[in-house]
Amino acid sequence: MANSEVALKLPLSLDESGNLRIATTQKDIWADRVRIALGTRITERVMRPDYGTTIGAALFETVSITSEAITKEIRRVFHEQFSLLTLTSVVPSYNEASSTLTITVIYLLPNKEEVVTEIGVVTVSSTASPFEELS
Repeated sequence: MANSEVALKLPLSLDESGNLRIATTQKDIWADRVRIALGTRITERVMRPDYGTTIGAALFETVSITSEAITKEIRRVFHEQFSLLTLTSVVPSYNEASSTLTITVIYLLPNKEEVVTEIGVVTVSSTASPFEELS
């Protein structure tokens, strides 16, 4: 039987027909779930105050401390909130020219398919959101 799981594609957008885009593959659905969890601040959700991360607090530290703190938080989130996924790697890289810290998160879906998700943490001095999807 084919996978019948369907979810709204994030960020919310419209297709050519004016309908909301939907995610129909496990890869897209799980990638959206991971981005949501990593982009949510702990206590931001009233009914789930323990959902999310403390990544935002690490943005005021040095690059090495920030990288370490974000890596630790991602590992914690996967352990606590994504027990069906297998986290295989968290790779931080800093681009001095753009002052952007990019975190590459690699994990296995329940069907053992590998997914690579990149999350960019932009400089605190910019006017952009602290979490910006790069791809």
